[in-house]
Amino acid sequence: IRDNLIANTNPAAQRLLRNLLLYAAGFVPSQPPPVSSYLTPGQITATASGAQWDMNPIHTIDLSGLDGATSTMHSNQWDTPRNNWNAPPNAGLSNPHPGTVACTNWIAFTFDQAYPLGMLWIWNFNIEGNIGPGIKEVTIQYSLTGGTNPGEWTTLENTIIPQATGTADYLGSAVADFAGTRAKYVCLSAHSDWGSPYGDQGLSEVRFYKKMAQLTLQTQPEGINTISPFSDSYDFGSVVPIAALRYVNCPAVMAFDHWEGEGIADPYSASTSVVMDQDKTVRAVFQDDHQCGDECHPPVKADLSKDCSVDIEDLHLFAYAWLDDSPEPDNGDLNEDGHVDMEDFSMIAQSWLDLLLEP
Repeated sequence: IRDNLIANTNPAAQRLLRNLLLYAAGFVPSQPPPVSSYLTPGQITATASGAQWDMNPIHTIDLSGLDGATSTMHSNQWDTPRNNWNAPPNAGLSNPHPGTVACTNWIAFTFDQAYPLGMLWIWNFNIEGNIGPGIKEVTIQYSLTGGTNPGEWTTLENTIIPQATGTADYLGSAVADFAGTRAKYVCLSAHSDWGSPYGDQGLSEVRFYKKMAQLTLQTQPEGINTISPFSDSYDFGSVVPIAALRYVNCPAVMAFDHWEGEGIADPYSASTSVVMDQDKTVRAVFQDDHQCGDECHPPVKADLSKDCSVDIEDLHLFAYAWLDDSPEPDNGDLNEDGHVDMEDFSMIAQSWLDLLLEP
């Protein structure tokens, strides 16, 4: 398929084939992911083989040209203000990037630290009536050290950046997926363009998404909603607090017992944490904790023995206090009139053999 991508010069066919590859990789190429998970301009610096007409590499990472509402659609204007990077012809040959492959032009990105990277989203050179300088064939390389030795750089892939549309609502394209690979340096080395009339090459915007780890929280038995947080995505390597509270939905009363899953700091603590070094499924295991006197099984006065049943044991205790003129309520004075008599006995009779706690 990649050979067909390179050989086929029809832009529509290029986009179709590229999108098939991206769908197979698990992401949708027609719409950028949520903006909350990408590296921000303050976390990246950009350098390049060259620049002209004030179209400097910083414009690929400073959000210039993207709409303010969604930060997904790139302008097709170039001078209000500059919002693209454009390099002169073959600047990469006279000014090669150390350690990486030979190319006609390159643009390199340095992050403030090494990150586990996810999707690489690129808005190609997008000027109305002039989209030919957009980079076509490109080699994507990354490094943790950024050194001059080629052995310090790893090639992610040789691929094609789809041509821009030249419209004001250009959404860009998913170009590659780092799939969690950690990198501090990334270099894009151009080998061809989409028909630049003067040999110049460039891009409009480049966005690096962090690889996110999915946390799925479950309960055993199912349906308990006193856990937190609910399932969500987190930065790779982050430590996420998790908690499980007592569950009461009468007649059910459930108490936390333990956690199941990998990377949990203390599996037997109701409040603990989990390390998100990969997608995680964590289960909170609860046990039945219904008991006499709890929220769902309050005792009645006739239950003198406090065992949640009114039976012969309660009658025995009642008989022991019979006709007592100074009893405590718990010792038979059920109506609290200062006497243990027939009125109290009638209250026992009304609750006789009541089972207040389910087996």
